[in-house]
This record gives sequence, structure tokens and C-alpha cells, in this order.
Amino acid sequence: MPSNNSIIYDFDSELDDSLKLDLMKIDDYIIEIHCVGYIDTYNSNFFLKKLALVTDKYSNIILNFSGIDYISSTGIGAITSILKICRDKNGDLVLINVGPKIYEIFQLLGFIQFFSIKESLEDAKNYFKKGILEYEFHPTIKKCPICSANLRVTHPGKFRCASCKSIIRISQSGEIMLF
Repeated sequence: MPSNNSIIYDFDSELDDSLKLDLMKIDDYIIEIHCVGYIDTYNSNFFLKKLALVTDKYSNIILNFSGIDYISSTGIGAITSILKICRDKNGDLVLINVGPKIYEIFQLLGFIQFFSIKESLEDAKNYFKKGILEYEFHPTIKKCPICSANLRVTHPGKFRCASCKSIIRISQSGEIMLF
């Protein structure tokens, strides 16, 4: 797979034998990171540091997990941190090519509902293009998923429900998610 790690300055300055990360620029808004190896307690800080470099320039990230053999709860925590950074910048993080073992770990730990998991790179690109290029956000009324109070939403981002104080996120496509 051709990579271009020079897209992000200093991305290759530190390497880890257990995890290899290769960057592919999809377009001006989206970058794919092909991951090979495993993500656990010992290399999750390395993984988090590398992805933090990426989020300085891109807020829409595709993590290609076709080469990931194992992920620990600490690794999922690192991905969750990056997801939060992306969403704070009105972007998102999508996982693709997640194998059955890795998917089961996400499912057992209850993280399936927080992550966008797609089958292929094409599906992920379409997910982002729909949100970035095709969707025009209009002010609307949404219901809080916790207390069903009406929320006036004028733009994508994070909101706090005035009734129950829950923090919710409205995606660029208008989808409501608990934060």
C-alpha cells in the first residue's frame, strides 16, 4: 500500500515495532491511517501521540484496521480520545476493515454505539462526503434522547440539554448521539 507519511510533519520521527501506521491522503478533508500490528497498554501512548499529530491538520480520519490483530481496552480508550478531538473540530472518525475478533472486543466493551464502523474505504468516503459536501445544516428542533425535551439546533456540534443536562452531539447530517 503506498503511503505518504510526509503529509504530517514529524510523523515518522518515532517508530514502534508492534504498530505500524501509514498515512494516505484521501482529499483535503479526509486522511486514512492504515494500522498494522496491535494496540495495547504498551503502545497506546505512541498511537495516541501519532494520531494527535494527524488531528492538528485533519478532523476527518479513517482508521483502516485490516492489519490489526488485537486491541485492548486501553487502545480503545486512545481511539475514543481521538474521536473526541475530531468531533470537537466538527469532524469524525470512521473505522474500516474491522475484523470479527476486533469487532467483538468493541461489542463486548460496549463501544459499538460510539464509533462509525464501515465495511470499506468507499463506504467511509461516502459517509464523509455526505456529511461534508452534500448536507446543508438548517436550524431544526430535535428531541433529547434522554428526556425528550425539544432542542433548537442551529448547527452541528455539542449541546447540553436544558432539561436533563445531558451532553449530546449533533452530527453534520443531523444525527443525535450521546456524548
